Amino acid sequence: MAGNPQSAQIRASGPLAPGQPSVSHLVSLAYALAVLSGAAALVYQVAWVKMLALTFGSTTGAAAAVIGSFMAGMGFGARGYERLHRRFGNAFGLYSGIELGIAGSTAFVTVSLYALPEVYAAVTGVLPDGAALTAFRFGSVFAILLVPAALMGATYPALCAALINSSSGLRRHLGPIYGLNTLGAAIGALIAGFILIEMVGSRAAVYIANGGNVLCAAGAIYLARLARRTMPEKTTPAADSAGPFPVSVATTPALLPAWVIALVLVGSGFATMAYEIFWFRAIKYIVGNSTYAMSLVLTIFLAGLGLGGLLHRRLTRRPFPEIDMGWTQLGIAFMATAAMGLVTWVLSDTGLAENFSIFSRELLSRPWYESLSRTSLVSVAMLLPPTIFMGLAFPLGTAVYVQRIAQLDKRVGTAYLLANIGSITGVLAGVVILLPHFGIMGATKLVVLINIVLAVVVITALRRSAGRRRLAGFALGVISCLALTWLLPADLAFRGEFEQKTSSRLLYWEEDDISTVKVVDNPFSHARVMTIDGYVIGGNLAYGYGVAYKQFMLAHLPMLLHPTAARTLNIGLGSGSTMDALSAYPQIRSLECVEISPAVVEGARLFRAGAVLGDARTRVHIADAVHHLLTDTATYDLIIADGKQNPQFAGNAAILSREMYSYARERLAPHGMYVQWISMGLAPRAYEIILRTFIDVFPEVNVFEYSPMMTLMIGSNEPLRYPEMPGDSNFPISRAGTDFAPFDIDHPLQVLSGRVTGKAGLQKVLGSGEINSWDHPLLEFVPYREFNPGKTGLDQPYHNLALLLAAAAAETAAERPAVPPALAPYLASSQAIREGYLSLLATADPEALRPACLKAMELNPADSRPEKLLRRIAGGLNRLVIPGSAIPDTQADTALELDRYFSQLSD
Repeated sequence: MAGNPQSAQIRASGPLAPGQPSVSHLVSLAYALAVLSGAAALVYQVAWVKMLALTFGSTTGAAAAVIGSFMAGMGFGARGYERLHRRFGNAFGLYSGIELGIAGSTAFVTVSLYALPEVYAAVTGVLPDGAALTAFRFGSVFAILLVPAALMGATYPALCAALINSSSGLRRHLGPIYGLNTLGAAIGALIAGFILIEMVGSRAAVYIANGGNVLCAAGAIYLARLARRTMPEKTTPAADSAGPFPVSVATTPALLPAWVIALVLVGSGFATMAYEIFWFRAIKYIVGNSTYAMSLVLTIFLAGLGLGGLLHRRLTRRPFPEIDMGWTQLGIAFMATAAMGLVTWVLSDTGLAENFSIFSRELLSRPWYESLSRTSLVSVAMLLPPTIFMGLAFPLGTAVYVQRIAQLDKRVGTAYLLANIGSITGVLAGVVILLPHFGIMGATKLVVLINIVLAVVVITALRRSAGRRRLAGFALGVISCLALTWLLPADLAFRGEFEQKTSSRLLYWEEDDISTVKVVDNPFSHARVMTIDGYVIGGNLAYGYGVAYKQFMLAHLPMLLHPTAARTLNIGLGSGSTMDALSAYPQIRSLECVEISPAVVEGARLFRAGAVLGDARTRVHIADAVHHLLTDTATYDLIIADGKQNPQFAGNAAILSREMYSYARERLAPHGMYVQWISMGLAPRAYEIILRTFIDVFPEVNVFEYSPMMTLMIGSNEPLRYPEMPGDSNFPISRAGTDFAPFDIDHPLQVLSGRVTGKAGLQKVLGSGEINSWDHPLLEFVPYREFNPGKTGLDQPYHNLALLLAAAAAETAAERPAVPPALAPYLASSQAIREGYLSLLATADPEALRPACLKAMELNPADSRPEKLLRRIAGGLNRLVIPGSAIPDTQADTALELDRYFSQLSD
């Protein structure tokens, strides 16, 4: 090709010798290294965010510390590359050494991260909570990640130095290097999120990425030799061994002041990271919060940036790249506004929401890959257009900034550093200021204005050379963007699962860096719920007996088993029902709670149970649960965990991990208990993983069951001992009727009889197998991918209840706790009812309960539950439908009474 400068250089040197490689072959291999290096970098980032969450918690601020430190190190590394190149010369050889350095340093850092929790726990005992601790958090993360991140940042200018030695090379290679490196990052995010973390765990994923860096190093050594064979002779005095092409000293005339270019680079970096934070929050209301969904969203975001980088090569044919800088900023603003308009349209339109929103009952009934594919269409339509413009902004600004090829190393590194400074600022400002104060929509509008201002600054600086026609067109574009932004609603309105089913009114709404919290009620039924990102986390009795039953049992069961408990810790506040039930026990001296979202605390005040927040014994810690248990030195008689377990919710793995249980066990006082609610509506494999993880940590484990949808696991360091003569005095006298009358429980022995099995029986049935840990978070993947409730919505609880009954049958008499005589008949009647539940789940017919109820009445005439169940059955119900299962709403009306006994599958 006549326009190919590399081909011209080859022709100038004479014909290729037999076996002599072509320049295009060398360039293609270098591009492949950019892809592989980018993929490895994102595997590291994904894995390290998960690892550091073990130390610093799972808050957005903690993730921001990791990402900010990572990007700061990369920026410094890019800027410092010039000195390395000046000292060591050969760019391909230097690139090889950088890749080897990345492999070695990342392996060392990964090992160090697992020792960090103990170090951090020791430091928190010395430093006061607040600014000093926050500074230590950011400083320690930065110090840990500095070397590998700096080396990763140096790879981009290193490849540029290896391939770009002329103005034409700058136009030809700058965008593709950036674009392909970012597309590689997209591939890394996809592989890490869909395959590596689940299959081999975070640590092994890092080691696999190390192998990618070693391959890059070997490839660079090969390219260095290939470059010498391609251009065996130096053709100009200015040439060095940086690459196969002679260095041009051509200079691009400067049409923009350096400060304008720097401002655009910083501002573009700021906007890109801010949009990423805001849009990841917004898109959750469409794709959900599963690890698969968020990994796919990250992949789409990075793919858009990469495609934008590749687009730069086509724009180099245009005569005024400076003007293109202004249009690119305007394009980002326009497409960002259109993206939020698209999300608003999908969430507000009933038909679109039914087909594309994760809250659609019809969509959730489909296989996971089908629902994920459908919701991902919206992600592509929302994210791809604006991110293509964002990806174009960096190579476009860098190319204008470089100007003189002789300054390539310095200018490319500086441009990279400036963009990363903007990115770090965007992360911090987005998390700390913009989201909490302006919400998703308001924050997006502010960043859109930043892009518009950047565009205006560029065009204003070019007003003498742009021409009137261009200026007029640009002014029209600015007006159009401002008008479109003004048309966006003030808030991102979305309707969660409760709001879509009922006529509701909004009582409370708060967006922060973690989630969107709502309190909503139905003015006709008086049902009131609290939701996080649309998922119900608490409600009153009018909403449903399943949620309330679970929350009350979490308080009363452990208090019956440990009546001298004086200090309690709740993990998660919800509507405050569990803490409110605990507050009725006068022997409790301290009611503590760790809640990650301050908005949940405010929302709880709108519930009757929220009055417990005014109790003098109550203290709420706003923190991540694992982080609190790691740094807390107090011990507790009861630790009660009631975390969200919806299959769509990615946070399951954190609260159900071996690390979480280990830290909780360390915080238990003598005779203390850890109480964990588990939904039986989980996929059987996920349910087994939870049980196996729990019994792996706690020496003593007992599982209680109170409906086909609810189990409570109790872990302790000492064997379970029933009270000698449990009686009515074990209930708080003033609250017994209020709390348990709606659930047809009129005696504490009915509560104590919920025990199904213990550790010995579970070990015999489960055997050795999969365990959920922070390194290998299986519960981020299995519940979502294997969710399959079957035609009736009851297949999963059937298998899980059958597992518990098998474990109970495997227990020997010596392996069960000693049973007081008064409790024995209640255990027998409970077992009979439990077997009836199994038949009910198998047939979806309430009549299947009748034989079991009759048997229970014979075994224990004093137990009132079988008779009450028979009255329910006699009421005319002829089929069972559990609200929240994958069944159309038209069938749900027949289950209103049975809702008293079954927790909702979506809880």
